[in-house]
Amino acid sequence: MERFLPFVTRTQCCKIWLRDILYIRQDGRMLYAVTESEIFGRYDKIKSVEKYLDRRFYPCMKSLIINFQQVSIMKDQTIFFKNGEIIPLGRQNYVHTKQAFALYIKNPCNSNDSVV
Repeated sequence: MERFLPFVTRTQCCKIWLRDILYIRQDGRMLYAVTESEIFGRYDKIKSVEKYLDRRFYPCMKSLIINFQQVSIMKDQTIFFKNGEIIPLGRQNYVHTKQAFALYIKNPCNSNDSVV
């Protein structure tokens, strides 16, 4: 069964499929789930969505969780996503994130990843 992140606001209720999420970021009191086609925002904390995520997702900063399944390359302290979007990181965050990404792509058994 495909997993999703429930996103409920005053004006809308929706399921955001985990495979579609590029990253989730906290900006002040707002939480944003970014997909290739849309940005979903609500007032919340990033901690509240962690229980819905699996091993594809990595918290590279306190305010940013990325989906390794959507990352195409990491180089020069920058994350490049499949859709062309980029996110620069500080040196320390980049080193830790790159190490975790290397382990993720080397592991042939990504059991929680479902490709549809």
